[in-house]
Amino acid sequence: MAAPGGRYRLDSGSPGIAVVDTRTGDRRVLTSAPYPGRAYWGPAGTLAFTDRRDRLTRLVIFDPANGARHLVASHLCGDGLVDPWSPDGSSLAIPVSPAGGGCNGHGGSEVAVADVGRGGIRRIAKLGTRPVTWNRDGSRILLADNVLGALRLVDPRNGQGRAVLPSVSSSIDGTWSRGRRFYAAFTD
Repeated sequence: MAAPGGRYRLDSGSPGIAVVDTRTGDRRVLTSAPYPGRAYWGPAGTLAFTDRRDRLTRLVIFDPANGARHLVASHLCGDGLVDPWSPDGSSLAIPVSPAGGGCNGHGGSEVAVADVGRGGIRRIAKLGTRPVTWNRDGSRILLADNVLGALRLVDPRNGQGRAVLPSVSSSIDGTWSRGRRFYAAFTD
């Protein structure tokens, strides 16, 4: 998977996560931790990826142009990092463990918004929710609410929103139409 502009790509042929500079061939290993999570390129060419350290799943941002990396959040739930970037690249929608608990055996995750520049998270949805995707202008996040059994469209600033698909299962996948105006959801 290549970054916007195509200069950098993920190296899928090794354990962990590595980035290759396609101009120079230089390869930088970002994590070789067991069970590394997913990695996603942001609109500005930075990479959000998860790694494990001290029994915690952490969200790290890496800028391949200058080699800088910084921790944005810890206590992520599993590999729930899916399409996390806001369209402007300033925030990520992430699944985190409930405050004071873990993800497994505690009802699952809560949805939080991570600030890429400053770090830290703001929880916007209760236990039993997980992010699905952002809308095209970043004003709403589509999330799966396993407690209500619904897809909800919420404001990333405060979590206020409404059900847009009232009956879904815990497993959902889908895709946006061109221009991100419509979202087609596939459930089991």
